[in-house]
Amino acid sequence: MNDFSGSPRVLADLCAIDTIQASSLTIVTNSLDGFLRSNLGSMSFFWYPRVGQKGLKLLAFLAAQLQIFFIVLAQCVKSRCLGERVVVINNTILSLSSMIAGRLMGALTVSYVHELSRNKFFTKNITQLVISHAADEVLVVSKMLLDHYNFRRCNITILPNGLRSDFKAVSCINDSKKLKYKNILFVGSLKKYKGIFQLIKIAECLPETSFQAILNCEPTELCRFKSDTAVPKNLTMLSRVDNLQDCYLKAFILLNLSVSPDCIESFGLTILEGMSAGCPCVVPPEGGHMEYFDPGTGLAVDSRDTKTIVNFIHKLQTDLPLWRDYSRQARSVASRFSSESYRHRANSLILRMVETRWDTKKHDI
Repeated sequence: MNDFSGSPRVLADLCAIDTIQASSLTIVTNSLDGFLRSNLGSMSFFWYPRVGQKGLKLLAFLAAQLQIFFIVLAQCVKSRCLGERVVVINNTILSLSSMIAGRLMGALTVSYVHELSRNKFFTKNITQLVISHAADEVLVVSKMLLDHYNFRRCNITILPNGLRSDFKAVSCINDSKKLKYKNILFVGSLKKYKGIFQLIKIAECLPETSFQAILNCEPTELCRFKSDTAVPKNLTMLSRVDNLQDCYLKAFILLNLSVSPDCIESFGLTILEGMSAGCPCVVPPEGGHMEYFDPGTGLAVDSRDTKTIVNFIHKLQTDLPLWRDYSRQARSVASRFSSESYRHRANSLILRMVETRWDTKKHDI
């Protein structure tokens, strides 16, 4: 699905690399607004409604899979008739029918894995089986995912995410804005497993501190949540914003409160984005982000331990030299994951895949 979450954002950056833009690109997705846009290539939409009931969700998922299968099949047939080589890149482990269609048509089939599936029969075991038999290449965003899955008979490569290409390059961060307001930022969703109720509890414990939550949800969902939940006055909740980078640049501390084991970050994009803006971060103690996060960039703690988080925030509010040390180290770590580095790695990988498959330096994909 196309929306403003992490995996469509990363896919958009992959679609923007030189190797793919020099080719004929078709993006197959639903018709909702999100990071996947027509400026990247031609768009082919399928119907995938947002529904709440479990039974309807399953029906919508199956209907989407059927549509995707025939769309990808048709695209492959069209490209074959034009004498083109075909590469099908499948975003997330749930792009099952496009993997099968690509395999049936002899396309170079790539599975781009962003998410960690826990002990659920379908989301881990079945998808793992399909990927193992249908994919030629698997890209995972962290070593944690490499260790978690068992994709047999596939070439597997770790491709760490990069910082957002749509953010402006900032050479010098103005700490005065951060120190003036000491605003605490949360970027996530209204899901319980993302720690929204832990955020409310922390805000209640620090009534003199300003909190801001940028949420990936519809305005109607946020209104419904606020009408059902007591939200403290010092917590501002917004449904998406156009200036997310400005929010990072003004933030004093970034909170990622994902609740383990219900939600384990496979990479932690918002953590990296906050660090790039000089925000010390509060993060879960396990997840893909622990491959780049270190004690000098913030606090790793279970989000249910709100007392420790409150004490950490208070400590940085009163010890500004310590805050500056965390901020400098956060920026230093994030600098290793620039959008330029991601584009370079992704370009090299796609070229290697194509050249290996067709044993030629010349390719049309």
